[in-house]
Amino acid sequence: MHQDRTGARRCRCWNALLTRGFAFLAVFALLPAPMGFSQSTKGEPPAAVSPVPKNLPGNAYVKVRVMSEETTLPAGGTGYIAIQVKVVDGWHVYWRNNGDSGAPVVVDWRVPEGVTIGECQWPVPKRYAQPGDILDYIFEGSVILIFPVTVSADIAPGTEITIGGYVQWLVCSDVCVPGAAEIRFPIGIRSASESGKQTPFAKVFAEERGQHPIPMTDPAAKIVSATWDELALVIRCEGAKSMTFFPYEAFVTPQPKEILKSGHVEGAEMKIPYDEKALGAAHVVGVVEITKSDGSIVRVLIDVPGPEKAVTE
Repeated sequence: MHQDRTGARRCRCWNALLTRGFAFLAVFALLPAPMGFSQSTKGEPPAAVSPVPKNLPGNAYVKVRVMSEETTLPAGGTGYIAIQVKVVDGWHVYWRNNGDSGAPVVVDWRVPEGVTIGECQWPVPKRYAQPGDILDYIFEGSVILIFPVTVSADIAPGTEITIGGYVQWLVCSDVCVPGAAEIRFPIGIRSASESGKQTPFAKVFAEERGQHPIPMTDPAAKIVSATWDELALVIRCEGAKSMTFFPYEAFVTPQPKEILKSGHVEGAEMKIPYDEKALGAAHVVGVVEITKSDGSIVRVLIDVPGPEKAVTE
């Protein structure tokens, strides 16, 4: 009987992975191919091969908009824009590490020459456990994805540029459906010596940054330690009531074992097992979310080298 139940769980898990994986691949089959056009010198992104599909089923459950922290971007400096992904009740989208099923929100940028979009600054997701021992990392309601935008000093102040691209997602409830939206966001360029003027969305950026994980070097993270006990990552936090660990995606870091059970604990210590792929890894990375005894929440980015020596029997 035990083997039958295990087989059934694996079957359900595999079916979910296939269903959601193929649904997300449908987005890429329908979206324009990668663009090979030279970039415009007039502040415009390269033109699309074809418009983004407007009839993808996931478009009915997700709305996307772009916002900026300041009204202009500094020439020779860095400013910030954000994409808000708003999901209808009862549905969800996925974090950078989607987990056992699903697929993350992806932004395929199209920017003019001299403009560079940096890495997404992700908020911390929710754990979402499903039958069949499936664990995903999701967002419900509204999620704000912040991106740094670096502008070359060669772009003259007073120029208006357009930041464009495609946002792609898999949105799930009882079923999963793909969606996509084209974005075009005009914004002016100011001199690096000129102070930026905040937009009405500046408060949103400040609030979101308050929810982002802090590095272990931050003074507020001194209460957290991360060490190895053979092949187990041990995270301790003084005064913690509960702790939850969110590993980054597999191409960034080795993946933990038994994360469904070990990834959340009540107490001030958690022990997360890894396999031998962690040995000698340059980075083992994830976010620990800590609820302290006073109810406050601290989120810390754990980034440590893997254990150096193999376990000996």
